[in-house]
Amino acid sequence: SAKKINFERRSTAITAESKTVVEEIAKILNDNPTLKVEISGHTDSRGSDSLNKKISQDRATSVKIALIDLGIDENRLNAVGYGEDFPIAKDDENGLSEINRRVDFNIIGE
Repeated sequence: SAKKINFERRSTAITAESKTVVEEIAKILNDNPTLKVEISGHTDSRGSDSLNKKISQDRATSVKIALIDLGIDENRLNAVGYGEDFPIAKDDENGLSEINRRVDFNIIGE
């Protein structure tokens, strides 16, 4: 899906414009009560792999909590942190990429 949620570097705080995306996702889930989604967190390659795994998990979890706060049943949401394992863009020479710092949504069941 083209809907992406972005974060500040080294932060688990959802940017203001990304909050709108979370609200749109909540609406889709409310309109389709049988859908289950995996919320997958990703980072760029800057920093250690283990730290990136933790940050990506925390980001995915923060989105999950935001959706629960919007009334979505937590049993429909699975938050997973993949760290730097699945880049969708090339990081720069410092390992930085705003595009790779993201949370994706994958439908895992209906």
